[in-house]
Amino acid sequence: KITMRSITFLLLFVYTSINGGEPMGLPPWYCAPSKEAILLSAVSYNESRHGTISVTKQSIKEGAVGVLQIREGMVDYLNSINGYRKYTYADRNDPVKSREMFMEFQTRHDPDFDIDYGCHIWNGGQNNVRKRWHLTNRYRKEAWEYINRTTR
Repeated sequence: KITMRSITFLLLFVYTSINGGEPMGLPPWYCAPSKEAILLSAVSYNESRHGTISVTKQSIKEGAVGVLQIREGMVDYLNSINGYRKYTYADRNDPVKSREMFMEFQTRHDPDFDIDYGCHIWNGGQNNVRKRWHLTNRYRKEAWEYINRTTR
């Protein structure tokens, strides 16, 4: 099975082999994923395994929908920050709008896009972070496992 990962590895291998095995640094076309993209991907995987239609008993109970399992309260919060109705509840089902909401929230509360902190505030909320840190241990651990599996 040919994957993007195997193609990238092959190209890096060929690129390095051209110079007799001596490392030449990364090729100019290689672009490492940004911290924002890594955090977004980890949260998306944790929330829905990257599926746009993710429904579980927990998500139904909490009213969380979409690829990032966004609740109505998050939409209301972001609209209040913007001072106008920028997002609708239906936008939670739109992967593009969901990512936009995620980036807006993270940019405001985690401008450095720290993986642990970003995962915590997305899953556990941005209030009382220190007191509630232990509540997101498993969520953050799963995010790091996903990151380590996919960014080697």
